[in-house]
Amino acid sequence: MKAIALLFLVAFSLLIVSGILLVWWRLKKQKTILWMATVAILTAFILGCWTLYQFADKSYDKLSGSFKKRSGIEIYNALLGTPVNECIEVIKFKDQLVPKLDVAILLYCNVCDEELNRLVRRYHFKKDTIPFNEEMLSEQPEWLNEVELGDSVITYRAVLKPGKNWQNIYVSLDGKKVLIEDILD
Repeated sequence: MKAIALLFLVAFSLLIVSGILLVWWRLKKQKTILWMATVAILTAFILGCWTLYQFADKSYDKLSGSFKKRSGIEIYNALLGTPVNECIEVIKFKDQLVPKLDVAILLYCNVCDEELNRLVRRYHFKKDTIPFNEEMLSEQPEWLNEVELGDSVITYRAVLKPGKNWQNIYVSLDGKKVLIEDILD
């Protein structure tokens, strides 16, 4: 990006020089000055177009990498850290590709007791047992009807950043299945 900024600076400088040359030409009426101004304008235009192309190309590369689909375990690791051992199995997931448009990350997993304990110790969660209702989630993806947590769930709710980021963990009463909802607004 530094090279692009330098190219932009050179193109802008050439435009300023060409403007000065055009004023000088108006005063002196010499054709060589007009030719120099024309060359400076054309060079600035070509450099400006090249700079714009380079900027668009690099931006596209960065943005296209941002929208790559991640696997369930990649989402889990990025959001919750590396599991204690290999006892995690991500069954279904929904990633948050575009913040504000995609409200939440949802992960439906099988977990072991050690991993569940690690998850609930990460933040100051408020624990409660409530009837499970799909409508209490921020989003309802198509696969949500396949979630088998039972009629009642143990919920762990934490506010990570007030007004910005919340995390809810819904755990089956036997502690083997979890639905993790991370909401980022």
